[in-house]
Amino acid sequence: MTCCADTAYCLRLEVYCGTDQHTSELGGESPTKFSADPNSGPAAVVRNLHEVLPAPQDGVFHAVVTDRFYTSVQLALQLLSRNVYTVGTIQTNKQGFPPAIKAEYENHPPHIPRGTTRMAAAKCYPPLTALLWWDR
Repeated sequence: MTCCADTAYCLRLEVYCGTDQHTSELGGESPTKFSADPNSGPAAVVRNLHEVLPAPQDGVFHAVVTDRFYTSVQLALQLLSRNVYTVGTIQTNKQGFPPAIKAEYENHPPHIPRGTTRMAAAKCYPPLTALLWWDR
């Protein structure tokens, strides 16, 4: 679902109906033009934003908030190429996630104070950063 941040108006809603849902929408284009997997979560984000956002312009940026199902390093790089910043939670087993900030513990250990953070920047693209924050 793509919504306006000012009005909360739904701009585009896409219901996942299975793996063959979007093959007819590609118009003969390669599925990899938009994403490696045309039916995955990140591909749905790119496809929806492609429909509702204007063409990229110099100095004009947008922001997208994603949940852990959609957030990935691949998606962040694809969106950044369209002048779209992304922020969201991410599963630490996603490809490209920096191992330097993976937590050794599944739950908050008592010896680490609440609010403790750790940050890592991608060596190949420093504006891409990840942050670990101990909430509870």
